[in-house]
Amino acid sequence: MYRVMKLTTKYNSLLFLKLERTINPSSHSDLPFAMAVLPSITSAAELQNILPDCTLVSIDIEGQVPNALEVGLAICGPLKDLNSEHTYSAFLEQNMISCFTLWLQNKSKRRTKNQERLRFGKEPKNVDNEPETTISNHLEKFHSTRRILILYDSHTELKWLAQTCPNLLPTFSAQVDVQRMAVDISKPSTADVSSNRQPSLRQCLTAMSLDEGLPTFKLDRPHRACNDAVYTLAIIAAILSRAADAPPLDIATNPKRPRLFYGRPHPAKAYPFTAIIRTTDRTPLPSEIDSAGKIYNYFSSFSPITAGSGLTHKGSLNTEQLSWSWICFSNKEDLDRFQASISYTIPSRKQIRIESQYIPGVTLTAEERRVKQLEDGDRIREERRQARLKVEGIQGDIKNQTSES
Repeated sequence: MYRVMKLTTKYNSLLFLKLERTINPSSHSDLPFAMAVLPSITSAAELQNILPDCTLVSIDIEGQVPNALEVGLAICGPLKDLNSEHTYSAFLEQNMISCFTLWLQNKSKRRTKNQERLRFGKEPKNVDNEPETTISNHLEKFHSTRRILILYDSHTELKWLAQTCPNLLPTFSAQVDVQRMAVDISKPSTADVSSNRQPSLRQCLTAMSLDEGLPTFKLDRPHRACNDAVYTLAIIAAILSRAADAPPLDIATNPKRPRLFYGRPHPAKAYPFTAIIRTTDRTPLPSEIDSAGKIYNYFSSFSPITAGSGLTHKGSLNTEQLSWSWICFSNKEDLDRFQASISYTIPSRKQIRIESQYIPGVTLTAEERRVKQLEDGDRIREERRQARLKVEGIQGDIKNQTSES
């Protein structure tokens, strides 16, 4: 049998396993990941060069591995340029896309309440217990020298293929992560690499005006795998149709929720551009700004990075309300603009007072502050570890002395 030793990924561009072989070899079923090397195609030009001889296979998984609920397939030959007035019915007909859905769980385990309508292909009648064989049979109908795997955020699909279809994965020549390709042609702010935040499929479709017939999240969740497989092909077709001098794609992503604090955001040196907010008569703050979250949202137009709130002054009869809050900015200019522009009267007619708590000499950028926080965290953990080892050593010495006596 084989034992998994190491799994390495880098932006899903190259995925491989280092395996250690033991005395008794066995079948692929003993491997949690029977992963073949799949080189990644990272640019539209590279894909365009090999496109005439390729079959494109878009696969999407609904559910979490290993308990996936359904698989969606969208298979076609070389994609043609998108029309200016895009409709999915014309897109499927023009590119002769074949769509298939495979159920992997019975109806009692699948989420059918408020489920998105299947737009492409037909609903299967039974659960497929041999998805590898079924997918292989579908692929054999398309004759080409190469098969290219088209995925959106490829981690889940590659993991499922490695576990469930180990003999199918090596039949592909390469894989394309459409999400990564879309990010590469977008504005630099589209993806926050440090926090691993990437645009969703819906956000890419909206940015490329491919959201015709796209259902709303609240009414039509969960998604259908085959629908998403077709949407993924539409995105790659839009990328291939883009002119070389086209402006960067503007994909709107959801902002990361900031860390909010109880009390003044700390450590203070990490948040030097801070202002304190309180009422002029030192009574509790009005309900519009009586919590860190409300402070952050109420003054969001000034681009704060975090906020904090403190309890009402000691001895107050109404201890559930708050009497002061803090709001932090990334630079001195935003802090000064906040102080100069803010109205000192809240809609509840309470007068508020704003005081700067700027710490001179501290000019950390947001990235420098993040690095410093990580370094401080590592330092604190190391100090605690050393202290723990010291205590354990003392306890061991005491135990040894007790046993000797």
